[in-house]
Amino acid sequence: MSTFHFSPRTNLAHLINWREWGEKAFQEAQSEDKLILLSIGAVWCHWCHVMDEEAYSDEENIKLINERFIPVRVDNDRQPDVNRRYNMGGWPTTAILTPEGELLQGGTYIPTEPLNQFLRDVDKMYHENTEEVKEKLTELYERQRNQVNRIEERDLKDEMIQEVRTMILAEYDEEYGGFGQEPKFPHIEALDFLLDEYHRTKDESIATVLHTTLANIAGGGMFDREMGGFFRYSTTRDWSIPHFEKMLEDNVKLLSVYLKAFQIFNENGYKDTVLDVIMYLKEWLIDEERGLFYGSQDADEEYYEMTRGEREKVKAPFIDQTIYTSWNGMAISAFLKAFAVLDAIDCRDIALKGIDFLMENCFNPAEGMYHYYHDGTAHNTGLLEDQLAMINALLDAYEITHQKRYLDKACRLADLILERFYDEKDGGFYVDLPTSEALKRTSLEEKPLTINSCMAEVYFRLEVITENTRYGEVVKRTLGMCANLYSRYGLFAATFGRALSGFIHGYTHITIVGDPDDGEIKKLYQESLKVYSPHKVVEELDPIQDEKRIEKLGYNPEEHQAYICKGKTCYPPIKDAEEISRVLAEV
Repeated sequence: MSTFHFSPRTNLAHLINWREWGEKAFQEAQSEDKLILLSIGAVWCHWCHVMDEEAYSDEENIKLINERFIPVRVDNDRQPDVNRRYNMGGWPTTAILTPEGELLQGGTYIPTEPLNQFLRDVDKMYHENTEEVKEKLTELYERQRNQVNRIEERDLKDEMIQEVRTMILAEYDEEYGGFGQEPKFPHIEALDFLLDEYHRTKDESIATVLHTTLANIAGGGMFDREMGGFFRYSTTRDWSIPHFEKMLEDNVKLLSVYLKAFQIFNENGYKDTVLDVIMYLKEWLIDEERGLFYGSQDADEEYYEMTRGEREKVKAPFIDQTIYTSWNGMAISAFLKAFAVLDAIDCRDIALKGIDFLMENCFNPAEGMYHYYHDGTAHNTGLLEDQLAMINALLDAYEITHQKRYLDKACRLADLILERFYDEKDGGFYVDLPTSEALKRTSLEEKPLTINSCMAEVYFRLEVITENTRYGEVVKRTLGMCANLYSRYGLFAATFGRALSGFIHGYTHITIVGDPDDGEIKKLYQESLKVYSPHKVVEELDPIQDEKRIEKLGYNPEEHQAYICKGKTCYPPIKDAEEISRVLAEV
């Protein structure tokens, strides 16, 4: 049985002799002197399905590909490292590689006849000019590699945060909300940064941007009012017509943003959106046995235009039942936040069940987290995004449960990441570790801004909790590297702005000292978790079990109360839970 996923509609794409990504395919290409046709798609991708039904179902194309190429098919979600190197601007990606793995030519969706001509032309060009082509590709690769690695650290300044804010707001669409024109993505990281900026500055112009954008995203075509949940993006500027796939990643990120908006603005509309997204995830994407969530639900325009009653009579769009570590890590964090803010106990239980499953089944002590779990097996290590999401999830679980085992696992994973992904010489984290010879040959050893900014945040959070100065050094060097990159990222510099704001303005550390079973201590702890404050860390310390740590922090184990510190500034102890909100507002 084929391991590849093809369009759910009638097609002949399976007649192409597709190979798995790996050394075997490249060895075959080298021994037969054939180019590789790399097709990168996704199970939820509409135009990937169309290409299966048309260009890859054409008999002449099938024959041409099987005779003259080594066709390799890759799922973007399962192998984002391959997609990162070869994506041509969207899905499907149709890329032609040399037998050694260098990118020769390519595009995205290509119709039937143009694909045939394209394949004939590139095959002829390569075999008539092989040595010249290889020489030029080598020169290009070396030039790109030098550009990627020529990154120096810069001083970190408060005005950089303002510059990021200015770049984001320059893209704001005053008429419809959101950023840019069509196709219109929600740009969740930009919204997350602006929520923090509004909370910090109380700038009403930012509030207008947020309210307009969040209302139109939830009120337009991107939100499914029948089944709940968000589609991936809008094809129109006014948010009216969505692209119909539903991704776990997008839904849990938007869940977190609307939850934060509810915390800050206390508007029930945001809470309703949160509850609707949770309902969708629990009804359609949940793996109840493991407490985790499936990756995506397929695009099907006709289905999603039906009412709920009509939908119940027909088969729902395909659900990819792969468990992705990074997306589930985000889901765990979002569900734990939902518990803290809304007292949604079922969300907490799902999240803790899920995190325990991932750490038991998807963690390799020597390599870290695997990328995905399917058919009883974990696959694909070496991706930084999985490590990042799991550290955040573990730290969130530690905050919610005050069980030290989650903190210990987070520190263990953090130290493993420093061993494997961190660049000791120049600072910063590599986005992945090549797991095949082909990827090693074409690796640029990239350290992208977005994920490095997020890594800086998580190590700062760890430093606040553990007081490990090694983590603090990593934060400063990583942000210093990012400071040389952010100005060219525009709207996508949002994660750097958020991380830098935490570094410059400091984290808020709330420590509750007292018996966890005491009613007043519980109230202090619950309120500390519930109230929003950017870059907040909450710990509950038991006077008996954590006596040494309490004394190290300079607190009295006999005094059962809350302590709030912002950076090096500490406020008077708090015994009344209602005081938590007031002091945090002052902070």
